[in-house]
Amino acid sequence: EQININVLPSDDWGISQVAFAIDDSYFITSTVAPWNERWEIEMKDIQQIEQPGAQNWLGFESDDPDVQPGRMLEFEDGFSAIRTAAGVYFEGHKIKVKVFDLAGNEVESDEIQVYVRHRPEETD
Repeated sequence: EQININVLPSDDWGISQVAFAIDDSYFITSTVAPWNERWEIEMKDIQQIEQPGAQNWLGFESDDPDVQPGRMLEFEDGFSAIRTAAGVYFEGHKIKVKVFDLAGNEVESDEIQVYVRHRPEETD
């Protein structure tokens, strides 16, 4: 599975490159438009959420009945491991980009929070 990241930067002089980051780690830099990259999702599958630093997680608005409150363990890089009250495991990731223009200036985007989980097993 993957997440496609699309960036629409603009600058009077032009864009020289866009760097893409997941959880504070830049994983690729693109020097040609369109400024789109894909991130191949690799689940960390943290087993033990209940440890020092774990906190309550309220969930988010969703039509998915598995999205419900639980416990979250957040790491310094922005990654978070979440286990809901029903035992469903989610991971939270923060995506951001850094855009460089032809004059040598750079600007970093705000972070976007995404949540991923393993595809539910199909039952017969």
